[in-house]
Amino acid sequence: MKLSLATRIFLGYAVVLGTFGLVSLFSVTELHRNRLEIRLVSQGYLQLSQDAAELETFHATQEKDTERLIQEGNVEIRRAFIRLARTYNSP
Repeated sequence: MKLSLATRIFLGYAVVLGTFGLVSLFSVTELHRNRLEIRLVSQGYLQLSQDAAELETFHATQEKDTERLIQEGNVEIRRAFIRLARTYNSP
């Protein structure tokens, strides 16, 4: 079966166009899947970083409260500080 030159050129372009379309479709699908995975990971890290910041803040507050209690000489004021710390830092 002999094809004319114009037909062979047309079929060549059609094959290239089809290949380009399939590669584009595959790329878009993979980018979408990667976006979903990145979103999942970033949400997990966001929660983790918020928890770490909360722990660091709690620890710094405890250190300041302890330092204040050690420096205070009056027993009644110490008791008031302890009550305040219990109120704001409940378990």
